[in-house]
Amino acid sequence: MVVVERQVIILPLPHAIIGTTLPSTRLYQERYVVAFNPAHRFNQLTNITLKDIQAEPYLDRLNCELREDLRSVCRDREINLYATYRSNSEEWIVNMVRAGIGVALMPEYTLYQSQ
Repeated sequence: MVVVERQVIILPLPHAIIGTTLPSTRLYQERYVVAFNPAHRFNQLTNITLKDIQAEPYLDRLNCELREDLRSVCRDREINLYATYRSNSEEWIVNMVRAGIGVALMPEYTLYQSQ
């Protein structure tokens, strides 16, 4: 009998293992969306940019897997997303969005689970 030991690494980003010889498989893909209250001015827009978000109270998800990537993109574009509120809890962020306290960048399916 031959015993083969396997180790698995699950990462949030496919580019996290670029430059290695490790085989990889995408498990799923999820879009990030701007979450805002239905009465928010963004509801009238067809396109929302980071510059638009910069002018709004931003709700920062501290446990976001892409938080550092977002900060890097904002830094490159000279955009300052000042966090009015920060939370480790996605549910708190969703509730603040619903209450009209601010806007957030969130995984699309987080919003469906919170409804």
